[in-house]
Amino acid sequence: MAAQRDHLHGQAFWLAVLDVLCLLGGILAGIFIRLGSEALDEYLLTRLTGWAYLAIAIVLANYISGAYGMEIRFSRFNMVVNWLFSLAIALLTVSATSYAWFELVLGRGVLFWSLAVYSVLWLGLRLVIYHWLFGSERFAYRVVILGTGPAAARLLQMVENPHLRPAHRVIAMVRFSDLPAQDNGITHQPGVRILQTTTQHFAGVIRPLNAHVVLIGLEREEDAHRAYSQLRRLRFEGYAVLSAVHATEVYSGRVPLDLVDEAWLMEASVGSASRIMLRFKRILDVVVVGLALSVAVPLGLLIAALIKLSAPGSPVLYSQIRLGRFGRPFRIYKFR
Repeated sequence: MAAQRDHLHGQAFWLAVLDVLCLLGGILAGIFIRLGSEALDEYLLTRLTGWAYLAIAIVLANYISGAYGMEIRFSRFNMVVNWLFSLAIALLTVSATSYAWFELVLGRGVLFWSLAVYSVLWLGLRLVIYHWLFGSERFAYRVVILGTGPAAARLLQMVENPHLRPAHRVIAMVRFSDLPAQDNGITHQPGVRILQTTTQHFAGVIRPLNAHVVLIGLEREEDAHRAYSQLRRLRFEGYAVLSAVHATEVYSGRVPLDLVDEAWLMEASVGSASRIMLRFKRILDVVVVGLALSVAVPLGLLIAALIKLSAPGSPVLYSQIRLGRFGRPFRIYKFR
């Protein structure tokens, strides 16, 4: 059964909204510090396009770098790296736009103070959200694990990682009376209820628990197949349902070789990134390439002229056929 990972991105929208609000606060503070309150309305409106480019670049960069997503191991170092990446993309966007339009879209002093205030607001807010709010029980995802055997025990240990943000709490493990018992001494977990039911009726047992995530921790694939009809119902109702291999990939960032099978390879060949992330990445690729062309084209013309002067009878470019994604051939052009 394919994984459903929407719960992993549930907070992304609200974090992006908070990011934009922090940037708006930084912009207003930057204008006020540099130019005073009397220039606030005029400078904000006359430079609205530049501010829009700045905001879009920062939000896209933060989304692509995972600043709005789940943190397998939250650290201040990763937070600073994401912040530096978003600032670099934002400054590149503003610089390339100014160069292309032959106009300074945003003043350097105002931009400096705006980004400085924004950085303080966003880093402080993100630290509070991920360190305290997402680590609290109130914002934790409630998890139910199907199975009580060794595979379920591994999932339990992985999901209750104290460094995971937002935090996940296993509230119940389900033992199926119509499947072979494979507890192996792990049936008594502190704070975790052990529920007994059958593979044909467990959805009704899970619903009252107000869970967000259901993990499949059964020992045998054929046992999981018997539960698929109920799992599909839970998915249609909005629960996130992850198999053992997908849960391991999501919550540890790697896939053990003993869990890789033909079904996983079939899904992995499609790509594991969400559709939203792929679309944002494509937009960012196009935007960055378009902005970089304003710098690269004049530089390329200069290089072509130098090549022609050094060897008048030789071509400036040469091409090759190379293999790209899925073995598809494409032609590449390079300077000689």
